[in-house]
Amino acid sequence: MTLYINGSKTVGNGGLAGEYLATGNNSGVFIDMCPYTFGSTGTPHSGVAFFCNDVPAGAPDNQIWSGQARGVTFWKNGDNRVIKAEDWLGGANNFYHYPIGTWEPGVVYRVTATYTATDVQLAVYKTDNAGNVIALTASAVRPLNVPNSKGTHACVFATDGSTVGCTPVALYP
Repeated sequence: MTLYINGSKTVGNGGLAGEYLATGNNSGVFIDMCPYTFGSTGTPHSGVAFFCNDVPAGAPDNQIWSGQARGVTFWKNGDNRVIKAEDWLGGANNFYHYPIGTWEPGVVYRVTATYTATDVQLAVYKTDNAGNVIALTASAVRPLNVPNSKGTHACVFATDGSTVGCTPVALYP
């Protein structure tokens, strides 16, 4: 099964920008991502939230979900480029993030998430110019706080002037 949003896409508009992708009941997703730019105010970052639940009706772009998700974000502060695993646990400010690695500009990363009965396993892989995975860059296992709460969408997002290029690649059961 393939996840497709008309090929490659750039997400970002100076504020909160997001692109919802329906993932159905699949337990795994991988998406190729490349962080592009970061604003100079606020806390600019970009990334992808997996297994979002409580998604607004019709999954409109640029709207935040109110439920739970697990994901990966790319942050930049000066020359410091950090990859974080993030847990969104419902509500606009109820989230937790943990550094899990660093990223390089101009590199496309394959970001994966696998949902199990007890947790979400996240991984970030570096790819080469041909799109082949060449190295594991970062990984994390995040516990589920609410059993059976797997959502049916992923959301690629960018905040505070950041932009990210993405190509949803595939779903797997």
